[in-house]
Amino acid sequence: SVRFQFAASNSTSGPWTYTGWNPSTLSCDSSSYYDPGGPNLNVGLKALCHKNLRYIRYKLYLDTTDQSVTPQVDRVILNYAQ
Repeated sequence: SVRFQFAASNSTSGPWTYTGWNPSTLSCDSSSYYDPGGPNLNVGLKALCHKNLRYIRYKLYLDTTDQSVTPQVDRVILNYAQ
């Protein structure tokens, strides 16, 4: 599986707090993730988590229970709209 967390800040030096979206609490927290749910699917970031911040970073989590199969991410595209 592939999961993402994003962090946003107004400074290149941070602070950087990586979060995902928690649909149960309708909030962003560090123990939640954005999960595309399959290959070639878009993941919408929640504006509530990263609104009005200038810089963004992301972390990828590649998880497998079968060592003969490796998750792969070929590219990450970030689109921004106001």
